[in-house]
Amino acid sequence: MNITTGWSVPLPARGELIGFALAVLAASGSTAGLVALDHFVRIPNGSLLYLPVVLVVAVTFGMRPSLLAATIAVLEYDFFLLRPLYTFGIARIEDILAFVVFVVVAVLTSQLAARARERAEAAQRRATESTTLYELGRALMSARHVDDVLHAITQRIVDVFHVDRCAIYVPGSDSRLVLAAQTVAGGTQDRASHATVHWAFQQGTQVTLPEGESSHGTLDQERQRLFVPLRTADRVVGVMEIGRKRAPRERVTGDSQLDADERRLVTSFAAQATLVIMQAAGEEERNRLRIIEESDRLKSTLLNAVSHDLRTPLASIKASATALLLADVPWSREQGRELLQAIDQEADRLNRLVGNLLDLSRIEAGVLRPVLDWYDMQEVVDGVLPRLQAVLGDRPFVVDVQPGIPLVQFDLLRIEELIVNLFDNAVKYTPSGSPLELRVRHDSGGLILKVIDHGPGVSDASRIFEAFYQGRLHGDDQPGTGLGLAICRGVAEAHGGHLHVETTPGGGATFVLTLPPVHAGDTVPV
Repeated sequence: MNITTGWSVPLPARGELIGFALAVLAASGSTAGLVALDHFVRIPNGSLLYLPVVLVVAVTFGMRPSLLAATIAVLEYDFFLLRPLYTFGIARIEDILAFVVFVVVAVLTSQLAARARERAEAAQRRATESTTLYELGRALMSARHVDDVLHAITQRIVDVFHVDRCAIYVPGSDSRLVLAAQTVAGGTQDRASHATVHWAFQQGTQVTLPEGESSHGTLDQERQRLFVPLRTADRVVGVMEIGRKRAPRERVTGDSQLDADERRLVTSFAAQATLVIMQAAGEEERNRLRIIEESDRLKSTLLNAVSHDLRTPLASIKASATALLLADVPWSREQGRELLQAIDQEADRLNRLVGNLLDLSRIEAGVLRPVLDWYDMQEVVDGVLPRLQAVLGDRPFVVDVQPGIPLVQFDLLRIEELIVNLFDNAVKYTPSGSPLELRVRHDSGGLILKVIDHGPGVSDASRIFEAFYQGRLHGDDQPGTGLGLAICRGVAEAHGGHLHVETTPGGGATFVLTLPPVHAGDTVPV
């Protein structure tokens, strides 16, 4: 593999070669015209007629073709038009003076015109670069993700420089280079470019790779691929591969390889790609740290909540079981039954806690799948009332179910648990004796179930459905794990519904569960 770093002094471009040819033709054509006229009329200071030719060549093709035109004009004017003819000698003093003036004027004219052309070209290049970078900036601003941004950069390079391929490689999770974005207009990556990408990344050096063979059987230096390392101040974060320029028949004008101005613009593109990659790496690192912090916070919260809520029922179960096992205490039948009921209730409480943890893990993993069937809401409410009575105690309680609600499809156990959790939450955060309501309605939007309290309301509605979040009442933390409402929202969303909280008129909180209408043959989104 023949790899060259940097680049050599380029040969004359195709446009300049055309300029040389036209300069020769223009100067010779002007000479032929002057010679033809000289047979009919003597033209004084005929050398001045060369100046427009030199000027046009300088403006059109640059300084070197114009100097060639001026040189040929000087030689041909002396040879064909100055006496003695067909020699390079000059007989008359005035012809010598006119000849010298013509040489000076021709050279100055070509230089001034060429410099004006170069300034115009430089201004045009700067305008083109500014426009290109502006359009690149707009394309990057419209992209939403890092992959889209990198793809926009590669696409702009293909469009601007008329190359057949552009690709960006970045280190993967195993530090090996992986393809992050590519735009192919006819080229593909081969083994040589694959090896060169890794070499450029390791060395941090710009590399050109000749592609294909010339007619002499050697590597074609005119068709090159460019590999630009994406560098920061202290390391290389990727490599940009830029393919060869497309053949002249595939584009309007231009040479077969990138010139100095284009390479400078490529450097600006590479800087943009480097910035994007570094921003992505920084964002990934920030996300990783946030995940670690959130994981640590959840672990701490879970341990604190679970250690308290697990130990409380376990302590009660242990105390009741130990008391029953005391051989020297003559427990009455009624006392024994009370101890067994305490064990049963605390075991149920412990089972609910473990179930909540399992439900939360399923919700966060996105694997909670409701078991759907058709139910009558009046029967569902009647079935859940005994469980609600155990939660509510002697609180005033109103049930209002709209008559004639059609059958609704849902997971009965999940919805019953959701209703119980909502009332359990209301009991914790409302004063003793505060009334509670359960209202069930149905309309074109589906089933609407409301749990209404008349307590102090919700202070932070934006966080109330977060896992392990617990509100405060009168400045004191409430008992519990803070899982109930998070699980309720997860169950609602698993049914394709929604759970949110509103302010109760007159004070308090109203939790609203909405389940979308489901007809026979429909499926519930999960």
